Amino acid sequence: PTQEQNWRQEMAAQAAVELAKLGDEVTDESLLLMSQVPERVASGREIWAKCIQCHLENGSGSIGPNLTDDLWVHGGRPTQIWSTVMNGVPAKGMQAWK
Repeated sequence: PTQEQNWRQEMAAQAAVELAKLGDEVTDESLLLMSQVPERVASGREIWAKCIQCHLENGSGSIGPNLTDDLWVHGGRPTQIWSTVMNGVPAKGMQAWK
């Protein structure tokens, strides 16, 4: 592996350790750590497959809003995004994905 690959592996391993210390509580910090663990990212990609019907593969939006700009209708912090995905927005036609 290259030096960069080694660095990425070490950062992912450290993120997994820190995530384990936080337990199951969903916080901005835990969600950001998840984004550094390749297995969690792979899981997220599987979940994203459900979203592309409304938000398109690149997140630019179609039926659902654009997720690639700075205008987050329901908040752009990790916990706000998580809450929107988990609880949905029934008034706007977005189902909950719990």
